[in-house]
Amino acid sequence: MSDIAVIVDGVKLPTHRLILAQRCEYFDAMFESGMIEATSNRIEVREASIDSVKLVLKWIYTGETDLISIDNAFKVIRLAHMYQIKQLVDEAVNCFEKNCTVENVCLILNEAVFLSLDELINFAIQRVNKGPLDVLKHERFKQLSTAALKVILTSCMKVVSNNEIFRVVVNWMKANPTKSADFPDVLMNVSLSTLTLEDLAAVPADVLDAQMLLGLYRQQQLNNPDAVHKVINENVAVPKYGVSVIAGGDTKFFDGERGILIHQMGQADGIIIDLGRRFMLNFIKMMLVEYEYSYFIEVSEDNINWTRVIDHSKYPCRSLQNLYFETQPARLIRICCTVFGGGHCYVSRLEAHCTNMPFEIDAETKLLIPSENVAIPEKNAITAALSYAGVLYESVGEIRMDFPKIVYHNGTIMQLFQPYVIDSMAFAFFNDDIPAHGYIIEISTDNIHWTRVFAGKNYAFRKITFDKQPVVFIKLTGMYGHSYTVFRRYNFECPAVSNG
Repeated sequence: MSDIAVIVDGVKLPTHRLILAQRCEYFDAMFESGMIEATSNRIEVREASIDSVKLVLKWIYTGETDLISIDNAFKVIRLAHMYQIKQLVDEAVNCFEKNCTVENVCLILNEAVFLSLDELINFAIQRVNKGPLDVLKHERFKQLSTAALKVILTSCMKVVSNNEIFRVVVNWMKANPTKSADFPDVLMNVSLSTLTLEDLAAVPADVLDAQMLLGLYRQQQLNNPDAVHKVINENVAVPKYGVSVIAGGDTKFFDGERGILIHQMGQADGIIIDLGRRFMLNFIKMMLVEYEYSYFIEVSEDNINWTRVIDHSKYPCRSLQNLYFETQPARLIRICCTVFGGGHCYVSRLEAHCTNMPFEIDAETKLLIPSENVAIPEKNAITAALSYAGVLYESVGEIRMDFPKIVYHNGTIMQLFQPYVIDSMAFAFFNDDIPAHGYIIEISTDNIHWTRVFAGKNYAFRKITFDKQPVVFIKLTGMYGHSYTVFRRYNFECPAVSNG
């Protein structure tokens, strides 16, 4: 028989004091404290819907609840947090994480920030960082609380331009006029000093006071004269931003004239480029010429403290290098060769970018994990050594699908122009139009030590997987033929990106 009632919006829900106390420490403390609820046998619940209260009571009585939808998770998490029911809070958090999308991540972040759930805050930040522009452009962005908006501005905007951030924040302000007292505090998390006065003047006067905005702008310029600029998907190593060469060449290299940056063996500084101001960077494009090199790249904001963002010092590299790394501020770029060709390292092209295109970096090696096939001419793969009829013929050139490549017994070596972390391949080899009998595939980072990843018969187009590891060279060797037999046609993917 019920001995205490939970009252929600005037609706009485009969409950039992003993069960509430045994299942929930909050209610146990309430009854022991002699609070008015303990003597009146009524527990008034405000600012909660009757559906959410029923879901929480169901969990208290049965240990189960209907968190099959994210809507139910939103209904119960605040009550569960208030009543200190950790298990139910954890179930709601788990539901959020399983069902988090661009459409609801802002609402999830609101709850996480309001309830100070650090794990859920970090999860939401990671989700936003997967596609920040999609989140900024979504209508739900305007429903962010002030506190949640500050979290996004301080943790999720590395690859979004300052102009874009300012624009969406102004739109948030337009949608939340009742929060106008928070606007100056919000704008302290937006880099205004890299905007123009024209950008500021475009803000409607009924949204922001012009004098207040101009005051914040000037304050930021005084406090941070060397603000970090975010120029998205554009090369910033160009004269209009003040790029110059400190070591390893002449600044005219960036004027469009033909030129070379050089790191000479024995010269400690390497090649040093000053971009002219601090930029957010996560992508460097570099053309190596003449020889094969190994190298590393470091970046710095002050020419004192350097961070190594690319380490190819153990890998032979040649030609075009597409180099991705964690987004970070930098003004200077240093390129140091560790294995030289002819006593020099030559660079004929250098670009620095902050891209918002998705990419994945291996946490251990810091090498790129490609999402596209890199064993094709467009991605700078070459045939490094072709051997047949017992004679080794050294050649370097583009892969041509109509040229005999894979030689029985002796094999062919394919070189990628830079190291990648690979864990799969897909392939099919043919003698004219007849499937090849079988083959061996090996991989290496130095063309000396090899790891076999496949040996077997041909089954048309085939996909293999192996332990994730760095790859520069791929050796393809045919079996069951004779030394004069070649594979005249093949399909090859590294990594595997299709089913055939």
